[in-house]
Amino acid sequence: MFPIAGSSGGTASSCGNANVTARTAFAATPGNGSVATFLLSSYLGYDLSSSFDGNGVIATEGSAVRLAGFSVSPGSTISFNWEGAFDGGATGSLFYILNGSLVVLDQIVPTGGVLLGAFNSGFVSVGLASGSNTLVFGAISL
Repeated sequence: MFPIAGSSGGTASSCGNANVTARTAFAATPGNGSVATFLLSSYLGYDLSSSFDGNGVIATEGSAVRLAGFSVSPGSTISFNWEGAFDGGATGSLFYILNGSLVVLDQIVPTGGVLLGAFNSGFVSVGLASGSNTLVFGAISL
C-alpha cells in the first residue's frame, strides 16, 4: 500500500531512478538508473516514444513511479505540487499519466541557440475515477 490518504489497495513501483517515500513521489532523468524509452513504455503500458514527437523531438530515456490499482470514494481528487529542474543544455519533459491520459507538466526542448537551465514548478489537482486508478509520475530525456 502506498500513502495516498483515503485510498485503498494498490501497489507502488518504479522504473529507472525513481522512488516513492512517505508522501513524496520522485522521478528523475537523465543519469544513472534511467532506462531506454522502449523499456519505460513497456513498464508503463503507454507508448512514450510517440507522445512527445509533435515538437519534433525524440524521447530517449527516462524513469517513472507507478501507483496502480488503488480505489477511492466517488468524487475524490488528488492534488500535488511538482518541480522540474533542467541543467543548461539538457532537454526533457516531466509528466504524469492518470488512467491512460498523459499530461505534460514541464518540457524544455531545443528551439535553436544555447539551451539555458530552467526550473519550474506548479500545483495540480485532478479528479479520480471511482473504480480502480493508476497514476504515474515520470521524467524523460528528449
